[in-house]
Amino acid sequence: MRKILIIANGAWEESADGLLRSLAAQADYRIAADGGWRLARRAGLRVEQVIGDGDSLSLEERTELLKLGIWQRHPADKDQTDLELALAEALAQHADKITCAALLGKRADQALGNLFTLEGPARAGAQIEVVTPEERLYLVRDELQLTQARLGDIVSLLALTDRVSGLETQGLRWPLRGEGLSRTATRGISNQVISLPVVIQLFEGLLWVIHRSEI
Repeated sequence: MRKILIIANGAWEESADGLLRSLAAQADYRIAADGGWRLARRAGLRVEQVIGDGDSLSLEERTELLKLGIWQRHPADKDQTDLELALAEALAQHADKITCAALLGKRADQALGNLFTLEGPARAGAQIEVVTPEERLYLVRDELQLTQARLGDIVSLLALTDRVSGLETQGLRWPLRGEGLSRTATRGISNQVISLPVVIQLFEGLLWVIHRSEI
């Protein structure tokens, strides 16, 4: 399995840089989406590519990137965000799993756009994971086992497509047995881990699984 890490330019506290280094160590290839390179550099990480227009970087940083020769530079006036371009590169690099860090931030338009953009790689067959210091989000097409789950953790299930059908869950306080979830309803929010392993299966659709550790 080829694992690619994308470091975006969203919120990421310096206190969580150890987590970023751990994610990078698990990846086969590392991409920074524009200002994500600043986060990578702060954490002492080497990335194989930086993709974007450079508008989130200082002149000094852009000059350094040009010297390094790892900048896939794009014009500022473009139809895709830097993250979308980074995702396209990850698929071109034959990613089986794409992990995204620093994807979310203070701007709702950017956060929603970033999350919606992940549907394309998921439909192309890549496993999708979004990591924040507090939570992990998984975009699931068929089955997911939450290997990092612990008793008492919170797990929420949210349909990305209009409907997700054939949901089967194991290890959650309120189980689903072949049922469906609608994108316009909140029934799947705030379930709780009561036994291990936690397994989530679905027949049709795309499902967000949000795992929040309570430990």
